[in-house]
Amino acid sequence: MPVVIFAIIFSQHLFNLLLLLALFFSFIEWFKLNKKNFNFISISGFVIILLSIFFAYYLRGNDIKSKTIFLWIVFVCFFSDTGGYFVGKLFGGKKISKISPNKTYAGMYGSFIFSIFPILIVHFFESNILILSTKSIILSLLFSLFCQLGD
Repeated sequence: MPVVIFAIIFSQHLFNLLLLLALFFSFIEWFKLNKKNFNFISISGFVIILLSIFFAYYLRGNDIKSKTIFLWIVFVCFFSDTGGYFVGKLFGGKKISKISPNKTYAGMYGSFIFSIFPILIVHFFESNILILSTKSIILSLLFSLFCQLGD
């Protein structure tokens, strides 16, 4: 994670290299998962991977506002995943196997709650870049949902 943060803030070249590595390994993993049953869903996965890499490249930008927003999205995913894991382990409960084999309702709620922390942190340090609002909280929750569905 520190290398990613450094690349987002300071090094466009390192960031681009990390994106290319992510693209390469994502394609390898996706191909391994779908080599027996290559169909429309498999092709859709390739398109989603390409779009994700493209938007990551585009969103990072070169100005401080773009980098802050990109870091916010990365931290929402990190906090959502980490919060869901720890809350799920701490409280347990009924599993949601449709989302993930080990995901529990407590973990899902923990993911949503923890996904709001990055907006609070960014607002505390840079209140003029990312405003704490209903819209930013809803976006954090939406990003958390996508992170959980992608799990």
